[in-house]
Amino acid sequence: MGRLFPIKKYRFIRRDIDGNAINTFSMGGLDLTANVVCKPCNEGWMSDIESKYAQPAMEALIIGGKTDFTISKARAKAIALFAFKTAVVIDHMGGDPPLL
Repeated sequence: MGRLFPIKKYRFIRRDIDGNAINTFSMGGLDLTANVVCKPCNEGWMSDIESKYAQPAMEALIIGGKTDFTISKARAKAIALFAFKTAVVIDHMGGDPPLL
């Protein structure tokens, strides 16, 4: 989905639970790999979630400009699927879980 954003250089800051910066780095795109899943999963079903479901469902929301955009049940399901997959990957990246 990085192609939808006009910015060509991004600065990333990974923070701990208290908001303190753990590390900072820059990249020329939004193509990050968390290295917490195997290559076949990352390039297979996880990639399909983004390209076949999330990108078509979120592209109009990211680009903007449409005033009559409706989030259908299918779009909401695609966004939720992408959000859940992303949350699981982030959780597996490590760090202390927040106290509830």
